[in-house]
Amino acid sequence: MFDELVAGCQRHEHFRDRYHVNEKIRQRPGWVWKRGLVDCLHHKVRQHDLEGVHCCLDMLEGENSNAEEEENVRKLRAYLKRN
Repeated sequence: MFDELVAGCQRHEHFRDRYHVNEKIRQRPGWVWKRGLVDCLHHKVRQHDLEGVHCCLDMLEGENSNAEEEENVRKLRAYLKRN
């Protein structure tokens, strides 16, 4: 169905709304003790500050204590890049 709708388009943009992006940020990490960094990430996303988003993700990545948390940051970074 979607392919039929955009068949004649040269370009289209796919994006997520504010609710889904914020929900993914809250849901993905599960970092209760890193609340300040997650709040910073929410703020930078709202400001459309790509450099700030990367900085927050880098700080979250540096704070990881296990492989699962590293994977969560990697997945969140990929999600935000796609959307």
